[in-house]
Amino acid sequence: MLEDWMKTRDAKLLNQGPNLKEKSILLAKMMQYVEKRFPDDLELNGQFLEMVNFVYRDEALKGSELTSKLEPAFLAGLRCVQPHIRAKFFEVFDASMRKRLHDRLLYVVCSQNWEAMGPHFWIKQCIELMLSSACPISTLQNCSPTSLLPPVTGVIAMADPADRAAFTQLATVKEEPSDVESEAGDVKESEGEGGESQTEG
Repeated sequence: MLEDWMKTRDAKLLNQGPNLKEKSILLAKMMQYVEKRFPDDLELNGQFLEMVNFVYRDEALKGSELTSKLEPAFLAGLRCVQPHIRAKFFEVFDASMRKRLHDRLLYVVCSQNWEAMGPHFWIKQCIELMLSSACPISTLQNCSPTSLLPPVTGVIAMADPADRAAFTQLATVKEEPSDVESEAGDVKESEGEGGESQTEG
């Protein structure tokens, strides 16, 4: 019934049904009870989240007070266990801001209150928001050529001959006598085992 009230465009039905303030009160009450009292009822949760998603997509409703009151329910939609519902919420979330990494970082760190997600791992939503700002057809480029670091081999090649020789000596791994003896012992043991098996055969 509430879904019909939310989605109707009939002027007669709009006048007969509850006004926007009353609808927001009903939705806020539902938001408090659906997830807390029926967390395992996927169908009921899905129907409620579909209605919340409709509010955030509808041109007449998305600028109203409903969106601010339903923010905890919207965040619940972003972490919904049903992938198709979660994808719908992320589509709205992604379209609500510019695809600039700087703007999205500011939003994640400064603007959005993640408290409504409670103990859930909300970093996942932040990472998805960051990754979706990438352009799939462009290559990664450094913003300034002067900040490029030379490769390690290039630095070694530019060093003085004495420094290169010292680096080469330090980079050479020396084997301790005990390591050599233990390796030789392992080889003898493996050879002895092979001889025993041949004798037995």
